[in-house]
Amino acid sequence: MEIRRARNCFDHRKVELKLTGFELQDDGSVLSPTIEMNFAGSVITRQDLRTYLSTVMNGLLRVIEVMLPYLASKHIQPMGMIVPQVREVPEEKRRRKMVQFGIWLPFGEGGHYSQ
Repeated sequence: MEIRRARNCFDHRKVELKLTGFELQDDGSVLSPTIEMNFAGSVITRQDLRTYLSTVMNGLLRVIEVMLPYLASKHIQPMGMIVPQVREVPEEKRRRKMVQFGIWLPFGEGGHYSQ
């Protein structure tokens, strides 16, 4: 919701969102661009813009990473009496380190992960 409200502030040029460029400080140092917002219950304390955008990007990537397997699991078709599921593969059972999800089948103790 915070991202949506920040976008709204950008689109409508609301004063509740303050985006600053590089600022020269009294001691001669240069402060990098910052973002600050207090709008409709969403608060972004003044922080480095690069750090904020990096955090937002990581959050969006995680949402997509979890949403795709969720949608796949909702549309997987049963194979007769066997109902496969999309599940997160436990790290000790992963064949490939970077593959996080797999098709789980209820075979044997703990099931079988098709990766």
